Amino acid sequence: ASTIYTACLYADLKVTERAPHMFTVTYVQLGMDATIYWGNLDYKFVNSTDHPLRIDASVSGGYVHIKLMGTTPKDKSYDHIVLHNEVIATRQPKTVIDGTETEITDAGNGVEKKTDDEGNTTYTLKKEETSTDENGNTVNLVVDKQGNKYVKGEMVNYAYTGKTVKAYRDYVDANGKVLKTELLHTDTYDHRDTSYKCTPYVEPEIPEEPDEPDPTDPTDPTDPW
Repeated sequence: ASTIYTACLYADLKVTERAPHMFTVTYVQLGMDATIYWGNLDYKFVNSTDHPLRIDASVSGGYVHIKLMGTTPKDKSYDHIVLHNEVIATRQPKTVIDGTETEITDAGNGVEKKTDDEGNTTYTLKKEETSTDENGNTVNLVVDKQGNKYVKGEMVNYAYTGKTVKAYRDYVDANGKVLKTELLHTDTYDHRDTSYKCTPYVEPEIPEEPDEPDPTDPTDPTDPW
């Protein structure tokens, strides 16, 4: 759908139904995508030229190819079309526990400040904190805003940055002069937080050391006789 939509924009065809994806995509420019969802969302365009139009579609080398074959209108005043966009707002994702709104950070990550005896200050990036669980296995720890520690498990969702994007189409002549700029639409893509499966971290119990023997005790029992 995105590939056909982009081809329609270049061909200056009339689009009657189009919806953006929920999250940003990488295979076309932002604002130039189209999504479909059976029974709810569709993509539709019409042949707004005066001649028949043929759609050639193929797949090769991991790419979808769409070619629209038609007749150039006699009253065409431009040479070609340039598509571009403008990101007008962003919303950064967070790292959360298991899809909830409990925000977490890698334990120990950050900058550590040190000052030596001569007053020189250095800043060192801390590494992710690791520890061992009750079975002696090495685990990565994360903490929430309240300082509670968790064992960092596998990733559930990876992040999307939310963006609001204006999509434009320029009509350009053979000399590269922009004759007209058209605002196609303004799209808002949702953000999604990175989430991990995390379990509360239990400090391993340290075994108690046995009591030291009393050196005054006799090494041999006293003969009761």
